[in-house]
Amino acid sequence: MVKNNSPFRTEVSLKKTEHSINHNEQLFLIGSCFSENIFSKFIAHKFKAIANPFGIIYNPISIASFLTRTIQNNLFSIDDIDFYNEQYFNFEQHTSLNSNSKNEHLKKLNDIVITTHQYLKTTDYLFITFGTAFVYEHIENKKIVANCHKIPNTQFEKKRLSTKQILDAFSNIINGVNAFNPNCKIIFTVSPVRHWKDGVIENQRSKATLHLAIDYLQHQFSQASYFPSYEIVMDDLRDYRFFEKDMLHPNEQAIEYIWQKFSSCYFDEETNKLNQTIEALLNQFNHKPFNKNSEAHKSALTALKIKMQSFQKENEVINFDNEINQINLHLA
Repeated sequence: MVKNNSPFRTEVSLKKTEHSINHNEQLFLIGSCFSENIFSKFIAHKFKAIANPFGIIYNPISIASFLTRTIQNNLFSIDDIDFYNEQYFNFEQHTSLNSNSKNEHLKKLNDIVITTHQYLKTTDYLFITFGTAFVYEHIENKKIVANCHKIPNTQFEKKRLSTKQILDAFSNIINGVNAFNPNCKIIFTVSPVRHWKDGVIENQRSKATLHLAIDYLQHQFSQASYFPSYEIVMDDLRDYRFFEKDMLHPNEQAIEYIWQKFSSCYFDEETNKLNQTIEALLNQFNHKPFNKNSEAHKSALTALKIKMQSFQKENEVINFDNEINQINLHLA
């Protein structure tokens, strides 16, 4: 997988996959914040995708819990809604979903479950990004939480999952997905974001646990595979210029590099050409003119609108309606 064409660099080389992803297919992404980065690339290139309906989830058990709930269409009851710091929440979701009303929060969560259940029925690719093998178990109810919601640490016990625990949970998940949607292929990744607060040694052991679990899963299930985003950052880029100021999160340049690697692996020539055209059109759309009210700019927008409409007509799965509507508002 790693080639060394130069004494100054080791590059992760990837083979084309047997199945190529195209714009006609539905994609579902779940997991750590890294899944949000790749999701943004899919959306920018006009793929049909959704990500993390319950917000960012870092640990495998909470990801498995969400997938089990949505596959089974298992709705919450009013007793499942907790309250802390003047906010209603559930331990399976991120704080970004918190509400001010108990009944509204119950409806919000159940609407998400119902919508995701329907979406997963026809999903072609399920991307799962593991962030950490460390979990927090709520002492009172003995359940692993997706988020602690800023509740005092004394109410939780921190543990590191074993490879077997992850393997058992996701063997059930893959079997469940296969029964629910036999055409769905699963791609695992490990987030390159280091969980530094766990400790440098502890983080390495955590990531190793995740890697071992995925290795077992992809050998056990033919529909499961692995994309080496972790290795691309750690063994290929391996330089702090590719990280944000916190020195932990990959920056836009790194994410773009990973996207290019992903594209070479999962997209065929036709899809890559479509992506290039989409990028070019959107670069024109996002261009900041010196004078946005000038006749020259309006003329350029009119020409761009015609290009988008023509491209959309030729490729019906691509949708530029939002951009075209914004152009129409500006020209009105």
